[in-house]
Amino acid sequence: MGAFLDKLARGAAARVLVIGGSFTRGSGCQDDLGREKQDCSWVARLRRWLQAAFPRFSVVFYDESRAGQPIGMFLSGLGALFRSRFLLEEPPDIVFIDTMANDGAWAQVGLASITRNVSEYGSVAFEQAVIALRTLAPHAQIILLQDGCRPCLSAGDMQTKVATTTSLLRTMGSW
Repeated sequence: MGAFLDKLARGAAARVLVIGGSFTRGSGCQDDLGREKQDCSWVARLRRWLQAAFPRFSVVFYDESRAGQPIGMFLSGLGALFRSRFLLEEPPDIVFIDTMANDGAWAQVGLASITRNVSEYGSVAFEQAVIALRTLAPHAQIILLQDGCRPCLSAGDMQTKVATTTSLLRTMGSW
């Protein structure tokens, strides 16, 4: 997050894009202060922390989390999302991807009829999303998160496998 923090230190506005599912949005979340749902989500907590840590600086969050959405659903609308939310010269500085629970659930539930290897479908969609994000926001740091119930997360490790493969790392390094 060095470039992001440097940008804040220079006094420039920073932009954060969040792509995720219901857990990202705060479904089932309640904290000790009585905050619930979206106000309790990790996105809201991160926003509050950044505001407290950098009170004089502007951090704009674009929370695009939606219940039940795997990365493939976001992939199909990334171009439209960027055109509607960001100026070409001001893309997000950080993109958080927290769709692993939904990717795993979709792979188990609905994709068996589409492909023999359900994890292959999810990993291809994830790889294409990373490539699209690298094209739309070439300098953004992309951070993968895993948020959700234990059974949800155990089904969705395909993103980690894709992110650690040599081919994707080489592809990402060539930008």
